[in-house]
Amino acid sequence: MNLTDVVQRCALSRSAARRFLHTLIGLGYITQHGSQYELTPQVLELGNSYLPKLSVADLARINAPSALMVAIRVGSRIPARRTGLGRILLAALPAGAGRASG
Repeated sequence: MNLTDVVQRCALSRSAARRFLHTLIGLGYITQHGSQYELTPQVLELGNSYLPKLSVADLARINAPSALMVAIRVGSRIPARRTGLGRILLAALPAGAGRASG
């Protein structure tokens, strides 16, 4: 990724993006090869130290970039067959189980 990519994806000015990149290089989270920037494995350590502090509700609120985003409140009930995790759980059931309507 180059500076222009960072500016566009993060909606920052060029100067702000350059300052952030310089700081991240100093902290060891990215490396620079010519005009290209790459993440280092140290980024994984940062993520791994942060994730245990999050609750399930916090994880549910994290937005992933996608074409479709559905806002579902914590505690809402959704039929298992309508969610990715629900389908995985239903697939593990014996044949005929979990066929309730709803």
